[in-house]
Formats: sequence, structure tokens, C-alpha cells
Amino acid sequence: MENFQNLDTWVWVVAAVGLLVVLGVLAALGRGKKRGWDHSRAEAMRSKVEQDLPELRKREASVLEKEAQAERARADAERLEAQARERRSEVEDQRSTLEERLREADERDPLVDNEAAEHRQADNPPHRA
Repeated sequence: MENFQNLDTWVWVVAAVGLLVVLGVLAALGRGKKRGWDHSRAEAMRSKVEQDLPELRKREASVLEKEAQAERARADAERLEAQARERRSEVEDQRSTLEERLREADERDPLVDNEAAEHRQADNPPHRA
């Protein structure tokens, strides 16, 4: 009877160890399948990235071109503003010269009332074409 109980214990021990081995194998297979699935998913993600890269590069090139166009436009605007300032200065110098000549002409002309002309210029400087 004692042998039978020993045998019973050994059967339970072997069954438990067998069950643990089976569970370990199933877990290993499950991990292997998960690793395979994870690897496949990662490869699919990489493939999608590779497919999307040309479009990204194209868009990036377009952005760089737009930035270059904007920089050229800024440089052109600065150049035009400098030209406008220079021409404005020339026009103001010319206007001043013409107004001075007009004052001289008025001063020399005996038919012009210089006092009235001076008051008119002080109140409303002439802009004659």
C-alpha cells in the first residue's frame, strides 16, 4: 500500500512536471509567434515609411523652393525700397531747387508783390507743375 502511495505521488509529480513542460513549450511558441508577428508588423511599418519617403522629399523640396523664392522677394523688395528712397531724395532736392528758383523769379519780377507771395508761401507752399 505504501508503494502504491509512493507510486501515486510519483505520478502526480511526473504529471505536474509534464504539465509545466507543456505550458513552457506553449508559452515559448506563443512568444515566438508574437515575435514573428511583431517583426512582420515592424517590417510593414518600415515598408510604409519607405513608400512615403519620396512624397516627403518632394514636399520638402517644394518648401525649400518657396523659402528661396521668399528670400529673393525680400531681397528685391529691399533693393526697390533703397531705389525709392534714393529717388525720393532726388525728387525732394529737385523740388527744393525749383522752389528756390521760383522764389528768385518772384523776387526779380517787378510785377509780383513779394510780400504777398511770401505770406502765400508760408501758409501754402506752391507746388507748380
